Formats: sequence, structure tokens, C-alpha cells
Amino acid sequence: MAMITSIKSTSTQGAQNKEQLESQAKRLQLNQVSTFERSAQDPKSVQFANGQSISLPVGNQAEQKKLQSVYANLSPENQGKLNGIERQLNTNIKDAIGSGEDITTLTASGSALSQTFHRSAEEFFATTGLKEQDEAVNTFLFMGVSGFEKDLGNFAKEVQAKNELAAEMRTDIAELQDEIANWPEGVESQEFSWNEVTTDADGNVIIELKTETLTKEQAQSLVDKLTAQRTSFSELTKMDQFDLQRQTEMYTQAFNIISAIVKEQNTQLQNILRNVKAS
Repeated sequence: MAMITSIKSTSTQGAQNKEQLESQAKRLQLNQVSTFERSAQDPKSVQFANGQSISLPVGNQAEQKKLQSVYANLSPENQGKLNGIERQLNTNIKDAIGSGEDITTLTASGSALSQTFHRSAEEFFATTGLKEQDEAVNTFLFMGVSGFEKDLGNFAKEVQAKNELAAEMRTDIAELQDEIANWPEGVESQEFSWNEVTTDADGNVIIELKTETLTKEQAQSLVDKLTAQRTSFSELTKMDQFDLQRQTEMYTQAFNIISAIVKEQNTQLQNILRNVKAS
């Protein structure tokens, strides 16, 4: 998964514009919150340059706040346990989805996933201390998909940031072309500012803010260079569109799987909760 990981600033004619630097720096503020301390700023949809858009599923805000409240009231030790329960459950669900088996088989009583689900539920109820049945089960259900929702929301913000960067690259190129077309007679060189975008060996995006004094010929060469960079960057955003669609579908599958287990095995979950309360 490609990310915007660093911003460099080089200038032969003084410091970069502060607002521009701050705007670029915002792209680095991704994947900074835990599942249980999430911001509600995830985009509801992501628009791509080809005119297509992907709408993102919106989780239950009340359940999200409840889960955050439960987490906040736990000791640091139990917060760590809850994070572990969530990660393990998410991993098991991802593996189940990757197996390609149908939802009926995956959620049947006695299936490997159902047994894992029951163990996770028991640990969740014991760790959180929730006693009321509906509250405990619904909060556990939401925790089961919250990791998927966090991954999806963070990746959507990442993709959105890269789409915005692609639009800025188009603007830079258009402005350069306009400056070249209207080059003043008798002027040998002019100062230009632009964002140079490259990727490292891992596919991470690096933005380098530059300001240099260029001749007309150098400016035209820069346009050609930036156009090639934009073409390469566009290939990344195409892959992002595919990956975002895949993650959206995985979130939906995860929600359907957990909902089916809760629906089909409600009696077992009630028994687990009763046993935890009695212990």
C-alpha cells in the first residue's frame, strides 16, 4: 500500500510559502489513532479522476462512542487485552474471508470461526465487565468490525490525499505551461515553484517542494518531467481505486459474517455471558 511518507523542501530563492508547507504536511497525518480512539473525520466517499467514486460504509456512531467509552474506562492492562482481542478476531475473520468458503459454512455452529468467535466473546465480556446482554453483544459485534472500519477509513483518507495531490500536479503543469506560453520578451529566466512527486522502492510517495530560476527551455523540460511524473502517479491512484473497492467489500463481508454468527448463535452467546457473570 503506497503512502505519502515524507516531504522535502529545497529552494534556491528563499524559504517556501508557509501555507503550502502546512497543506502538504497534513497528508502525513494518517494512521495516527487507535481503533478505540478514532476521529470521525473519515471521508464518506472518494472521487477519482476518471469520474468514478466509491461510497464508504458508515458505522453506527452510537456503538462507536460506546466502544470508546468502554475502552477509556478500562485499566491500561485491560486496554491492552482488548486491543489484542480485537486484532486476533479481525485476523481470524480476514482469514475466513480469504478461504473463499460461503457464509453459511463459515458461521455454522462448530465451525472454526464460530469457536474462535466464542472464545473472543468470552474474553471480551470478562475484560470489559459488561453485564447487560444486548449492550454486551452489540458492543462486541461492533468491535469485531471496528478494525476493518479503521483500516478502511485510514486508507480512504490516504487515497483522498493522493487524489488531491494529483489535482495539484495537474495545476502545477497547467500554470507552468501558461507561464511558458506568455514568456515576456527579453527575459532570460524566471522563478518557478512546483511540487515534485516521486516514489521510493516500497511505493511510498515523497513530495519535494522546489523553487528554482529557470530559462524558457529549462521550464519546458520541467513540464515534460512533471507530466511523466503525473502519468506514473496516475497508475498508483488506479491501483488505489482497486484496493479501496476491495477493502470496502471486505468490510461488508466481515459485518455480514459477524451479524450471521450473532443471529444464529445468540443462545450460545447468552450462555457465555451468563458464565462470565457467574465466575
